[in-house]
Amino acid sequence: MDPQITPPITAPVTPVVPITPQINPSPIPVVEKAPNFFNKRNIIIGVIAIIFLILVTSVFYILRSRFSRMSLNNLPPLIGALKEDLSKYDTDTDSDGYPDFIETEIGINPSVSEYNTCKKSDCADSTLQQTNTKHNVLIILDSSGSMGTGNPNRMEIAKQAIKNYISRSSENTQIGLMIYGHKGSNSQSDKVVSCGSVEVISPIGQLVSSTVDGFLSLVKPVGWTPMGLAIEQATQVFVGKEGQNNEIILLTDGEETCDTNPVQKALALKSSQYNVKVNVIGFAVDANAQSQLNQISTSGGGTFTTANNLTELDQRFNDLYENGLKLLSDLKCNSASVDAFRTCYNSTFQKVMDWVQKRKLSLYDKKISQNEYNKLEDLSTKLYAQQKEVTTKATQDVIDQFKAKQNTIK
Repeated sequence: MDPQITPPITAPVTPVVPITPQINPSPIPVVEKAPNFFNKRNIIIGVIAIIFLILVTSVFYILRSRFSRMSLNNLPPLIGALKEDLSKYDTDTDSDGYPDFIETEIGINPSVSEYNTCKKSDCADSTLQQTNTKHNVLIILDSSGSMGTGNPNRMEIAKQAIKNYISRSSENTQIGLMIYGHKGSNSQSDKVVSCGSVEVISPIGQLVSSTVDGFLSLVKPVGWTPMGLAIEQATQVFVGKEGQNNEIILLTDGEETCDTNPVQKALALKSSQYNVKVNVIGFAVDANAQSQLNQISTSGGGTFTTANNLTELDQRFNDLYENGLKLLSDLKCNSASVDAFRTCYNSTFQKVMDWVQKRKLSLYDKKISQNEYNKLEDLSTKLYAQQKEVTTKATQDVIDQFKAKQNTIK
C-alpha cells in the first residue's frame, strides 16, 4: 500500500498586527531656584566692602598728593636722611661750642675761641677801673673798763686814731662803728649784763668826719670784754654787701673775758657768704693777750699788730687803710674785668642763639627737615647750659682771686 502522504502541518498564520511604539512622556525637568543675593548678610558684607574701598582710595590719593608736593629735604626722616648731611653741626675747630659754619655766617672767626677772645687777664684797660666797688669797714671798739686806764687814757687815744683814720679815707671806703662791754661795770656783779652788751652805734657808711665826734662821745669804758659776741653779731652789719671788700678792725687792750669764743666766731665770719676779713690791733696788750688776739686774726684771715701809743696806733690804722686800698683796687679791676667778659661773651652767645632760632622757624616754611630741626634743638640746649657754666665760673674766679689776695696782704 502506498504510503499515505501526509501533508505537512502548517501552523496557523496569525495576522501580523503592527506594533505601535509606546512613547512615554519625559518627566518635567526640575528647575533649581536661583540664589538670593540680596539677603541681609550679603548686603552688610557689600556695604563694608564698598566703605573699605572708598577709604583705601581716599588714602591713596591723599598720600599721592602730599608726596607730589614734598621737596627732597621734606621727605620723611628715613628717606631724607639718605640725602642730607648734618655733620657740619659737629665741626667746631676752636672748641668754643659754636659750629664753624654758624660762626662764619654771623661774622665770627671759627678758629678762635670766644672764651679767649673775651677774656681779659689784666687791668691795663682804663675802662676796667670804673666799677664802683665798695670797701666796707666795721671798727669794733673795746669799751671795757681797762680802756679807761692811763693819762691820756687808752680810750681817748683810740678815739683820736679812729678820727684820723676816717679823715683820710676815700669816698669808696664806708665805715661803721660797733662797741662792746659798754654797759654795767667791770665788777663781778655786772658781768652778765656787760658780757651781753654789744651795739652798732653807727651803721656802715654813716661814720664820717662830720659825724664821728658825735658817735664817739657816746662811748665810755666801763665793762667786760665779749669779743666773740661782737664778732658774731657783726655778721648782720654786712648783709647785702656780699662780693664787696668787707673787713673788721677790732681794737682792744686785752683778751676775751666773757667766754664767747672769738677765735671760732672769726673763722665763721670769714667763711660766711660775706667773706669778712678780721683784723686785730692790740693796744698795750701783754703776751697772753697777744697770743689769743693773733689766733683771732689768723682764723679771720686778717692781720694782727700791736701799738703802745697814738703814733703807733695811727700807723697801724694807716697800714690797714693802705692794704684795704690795694684790695679794693684789685677787686675793682677783677670785677670790671669779669663784667666786660660777661658782656662780650653774652653778646656772641645771643648772636648765635638768634641765628639758631631763625633757622628753627624755617621748618614751618619747609626749608629744613625735621632732622635738622632736632639738631638745632640739641644745640640750643647745649649752648644754654654752656653759657650758664662759663659766666658763673668767671664770677667765681674773681671771688677766689680776691680771697687769695686777702691772704697775701699782711
